[in-house]
Amino acid sequence: MGARFIVYFAIALIFIVSVGNAVLLLHLKIYGTNFCAEIDRWSVFLTLFVIYDILAVFQIIGLFGTLSDSTPLKCIYSIFWCVFLVGCTIVASLMFLQWNQIKPILSRCSDFNFNLGYFWDDALINRIQEKNHCCGLMSKHDWGLNSAYPLSCYSVELFNIHRPYEKPCAPFLIGIGHWLEIIFFGSLFFVSILSPIAFIGMLFSRSERTYYEEVHDL
Repeated sequence: MGARFIVYFAIALIFIVSVGNAVLLLHLKIYGTNFCAEIDRWSVFLTLFVIYDILAVFQIIGLFGTLSDSTPLKCIYSIFWCVFLVGCTIVASLMFLQWNQIKPILSRCSDFNFNLGYFWDDALINRIQEKNHCCGLMSKHDWGLNSAYPLSCYSVELFNIHRPYEKPCAPFLIGIGHWLEIIFFGSLFFVSILSPIAFIGMLFSRSERTYYEEVHDL
């Protein structure tokens, strides 16, 4: 049971990290703006989003493979991780060799803004602003520089004198761009560390099951 617990724990962590990063990428794609040209040219968001979605799907395959002790599913899961680790190794090696050229690109691409100008009627954003007495994600200027804001940016008293809330709704996002490469690439590194643990745990869980079956037959 110890090996199975390790497998479930590793798969759960990888699944959570994958889904979390996919959701973060989706939000950046929807609400973010003024990204560097390399982001669009290399389809960075789409590529990472697909990678994390594939990771999440294969964790489900690995989970069902472990629960049902299905050899085909375990083989698919194992082959995927072999390909994934080889791919990560190649990419990491290329980044290391070209680090002097990549570093300024990462630094430049960490600066971006949020643009909420197309989301005036977004129920979730307006509800958050109204409930927390805030305006915009990182600042009220996320709604644009034309001094026009949705009604949820005002209290009844402040609206009469056309003064929106000054407090941002997500101040923790200020400067987050400098952490994005750490979050996304660090997550891939974290996943690549956990994957052998899940794979080895599967092998030992199979051995444990065989052992208990032999003992039970006695």
